[in-house]
Amino acid sequence: MRIAQLPFELRQKRDVVLFDDFARGFDTTYCWGTVLSGSGTAAAAGGIVSLTDVSTTANDELYVYSRQALFQPGNQGAVVQNLYMEATVQWVEANTNQLNLFFGIMSNVATGALVTANGGLRATGTAIGLRKQGGGTNWIAHAQNPSGVSSALDDLSATPAGNSTSYTTLGINVFVQGSLTGAALGSWAEISYTVDGVLLRYNSNPQQVIKHQIDLTGLPNAQLCLLARTGTTATSAEVVNIDYLHANIVRAYQPAE
Repeated sequence: MRIAQLPFELRQKRDVVLFDDFARGFDTTYCWGTVLSGSGTAAAAGGIVSLTDVSTTANDELYVYSRQALFQPGNQGAVVQNLYMEATVQWVEANTNQLNLFFGIMSNVATGALVTANGGLRATGTAIGLRKQGGGTNWIAHAQNPSGVSSALDDLSATPAGNSTSYTTLGINVFVQGSLTGAALGSWAEISYTVDGVLLRYNSNPQQVIKHQIDLTGLPNAQLCLLARTGTTATSAEVVNIDYLHANIVRAYQPAE
């Protein structure tokens, strides 16, 4: 007797998976929320969501975030909840080196998540991901959880950030573990970052791969997001194109096979 093959969705049942390649459009009713200032727009065409700064002024916000805060890496009972995130994005900076961008997870995404005047990320709340800062040209690896004992980790890499007609694939792997001092499994995580499949390395020491250890104590559920903000001297419209957004995290319980 031939056993029917499990559909793709059930083969992923051990993880909570959010993947959207916008083939069915851009669902802002149930899946995605936006913050758009200065008459900015977020529109889908041909499987691409374009974030456009219509007003062409400084400090305009163009945010896309999951409506549900699904992602809390850590340890739930006997289940270790690792997290992986990936996005493919493209932009050509209309204002030289002025675009601010962040991809990853963040708690309570709202206006001000990216600080004005090329000021980086807000200091409050959790944020784990990759960012590009206005005035700079390289990716920055970032991890913060103010509820934990570790301070914010923010390291400049040796890898140039976007500003191309080609798409760039960003990856963040959050691997839950104990700390180097012997803390219980699930209390810390090691985070690595990739751009187009290549691990990020420190700008100050290109031989060393960037790996962050972050305390997970009190880490809240967070939203998958891609955030863009125009820079201090912006006078031309910026456009950020998103091919897909993805995150998967191990379920807090494991369904039977």
